[in-house]
Amino acid sequence: MQSMRDHYWTYLALGTSLVLAWFAVTLQFGVRAMDPGFPDWFMVQGADWTQHYFGWVYFRFSPWHWPPGTLTGYAYPMFSSMGYTDVIPLVALPLKAFSAWLPETFQYIGWWLFLCFALQTWFGYRLLRILSAPAPFAWLGSIFLGLSPTLLFRDGHPALCAHWVITALWCSYFNDQPGKSLRLATIVTAISAWIHPYLTAMAMAIYLIVVIKKVWITRSLNYLQAAGLAIGVLAWTLLSFYLIGYFNLQGTQQGGLGVGEFSANLNTWFNPHTESAFWSGLPWAAPGQYEGYGYLGTSVLTMIAALIIFRISHQRGPWPTTRSAWLALLAATGMFVFALSPKWTFFQRTFFHYETQLSLFQTFRSTGRFIWPLYYLIMGWTLANASRWWSRYGWRGWAILMVFLGIHLAEFGPKLPNPVARRERYVSPLPSVKIWDSVFLSSDHVWIYPPYNNRIRDEGDDMAFMEIGARTHVPISEGGLARRDDRMAYAMMDTLTARLHGIGRFEPGDVMILSPEYLQNAGEAFRSQGFLYLIDGYLLYVPSRHPLSDQIRDLLAKNHILPIDDGQILLPEQLFQFYPGDYILYAVKDEASQAMAPQTRTFFTNHESALGKMPFQSSYVGIWRDSVVLSEQAGMEKPVHLDTLLGDQPVRLESAGMPAGNYVHLQVGEREWATQDRGLHVLILNPEGMVVAVGYGDLYLSRYLLVRAVPLEIE
Repeated sequence: MQSMRDHYWTYLALGTSLVLAWFAVTLQFGVRAMDPGFPDWFMVQGADWTQHYFGWVYFRFSPWHWPPGTLTGYAYPMFSSMGYTDVIPLVALPLKAFSAWLPETFQYIGWWLFLCFALQTWFGYRLLRILSAPAPFAWLGSIFLGLSPTLLFRDGHPALCAHWVITALWCSYFNDQPGKSLRLATIVTAISAWIHPYLTAMAMAIYLIVVIKKVWITRSLNYLQAAGLAIGVLAWTLLSFYLIGYFNLQGTQQGGLGVGEFSANLNTWFNPHTESAFWSGLPWAAPGQYEGYGYLGTSVLTMIAALIIFRISHQRGPWPTTRSAWLALLAATGMFVFALSPKWTFFQRTFFHYETQLSLFQTFRSTGRFIWPLYYLIMGWTLANASRWWSRYGWRGWAILMVFLGIHLAEFGPKLPNPVARRERYVSPLPSVKIWDSVFLSSDHVWIYPPYNNRIRDEGDDMAFMEIGARTHVPISEGGLARRDDRMAYAMMDTLTARLHGIGRFEPGDVMILSPEYLQNAGEAFRSQGFLYLIDGYLLYVPSRHPLSDQIRDLLAKNHILPIDDGQILLPEQLFQFYPGDYILYAVKDEASQAMAPQTRTFFTNHESALGKMPFQSSYVGIWRDSVVLSEQAGMEKPVHLDTLLGDQPVRLESAGMPAGNYVHLQVGEREWATQDRGLHVLILNPEGMVVAVGYGDLYLSRYLLVRAVPLEIE
């Protein structure tokens, strides 16, 4: 009868783990996160998710290399590893083998997260049962572990959501059945090598004490068997890392960067950060200490306090009473000390600091993550002991645990929805995305300048071009990596900079995308050996030796995009640097505020000009000299104009935004210089009133002006 009841709770716990996992994923990211054909949910600028997805796409569609985990095309021309984009090799490698049978667009992150929550809940139940919690209480307690605050907090790093690895290994450690426990520990540790190196390091540490316990305490293994197991697991891990490609890089970005910043703070156990619906976060010593987030939650902290008081009142301390428990606590505490890094902090104060060259701090610089083994040991101990205590009171004790579970859900439930995850289809911020698609498909390599910088013009704007590269499978010199080959990165930066200055040549099939500001430093040879186009506020450079350069030029010409030739690409406020002492005349037609760069708006605002606070589709004319407003007029419903003499030339400026008539005039003498295109029109006159340059920019779509010199003899 007892066995049947146990089976009932086991099946209930298994079903609960699946239901909880479904709700945990869909409430956080939306139902479409479970749709393999909807990668749009993590197409978020600046999020690590995009690194995972783009890494997977480039790995999937690139040719096979040796070792098989080698990644090419992404962060080109580096040879990296799928592991360094956190694509979860355990899943990515077999899926690549079956890529031909998968849809063109395919993501597995949603289902991976589902698996992580389900396994964490299931192994949470098993752990509590092994720690002698009655089955009904273990079932309820498993929900605490399945929705642990630390696991919920890791949703930005799917590979690191495999906390079930740690929970399963604690199950193995405390399970005294010789065969099953060692088999589970070996399998889980072996699998962890194909998930993430941080989890592998923690798994191997716990595996080591599993073996030590069986030699020293239960005596179910001899020293030779233990040594064989330890060496075998280590050899398997090294072989796995080699196959994944972790050893591909030389001169990687390590050197202890982030050690002490990405650490754990001693207030981690009771610091809710931003994750609690009840309490505000407490200060840390460094912003990167979120990596050591280990808040236990109001319910668990209350249970810990109650247990300690109860045990002390019964003349029993909260410390372990068995050698195996002491061994587990010492091992987990050792990892926690490592998590603190060489700089121990409490709130904002550093109270202990030591110098070390230990390579582990360089390899695992996000040391704060190593609190997880102790975190789940504390949660498991607390829930198991509370369950045994309250089980004495029958249904009343069960009700008490239900109340605490309700408090836990009330604290973290409102925080479940991830405000960053996208619920709708990704729409490229590039208005001319179809044109960019055609350019990519006509090219062999796309160079982003500067490369590997996470930005072209604005922070995170490289994602729009990486999305095109991933969709068209064209190698691109951009991409986030957990580790990169710095020597190659710096060498490529130097190479592209030299090409920009006219030293060296691009290979046939290359194109380059850069911010217009860099054109000011470009050499004449760079311009003469290719064609420059301004598209969506970015410069596209097509070398003359590109085999499809004529085809690209025809494509762009059909879309009314012509080469820049000898023009200069400038922000409106940069004109004063290039034309000191000259008159700068601005006039607006239709609209010239929507795409104005923040620094441009700030510049004009600081100079007390209406251009800095111009409403949408308003009218404006102004005459400037050396960053000083000489005269200006602005309006919304009516046209504005200025008539004056500059040098000995009569000048008339007129502007009408969309509501005011939608036209513009820039007249010097009898000549009209303005076209009737939407945007900001510019005319530059020397002190004698002679036109020296003319400029124009559609500031509805782009923040730049294209300025061309006017030979004085034309006058």
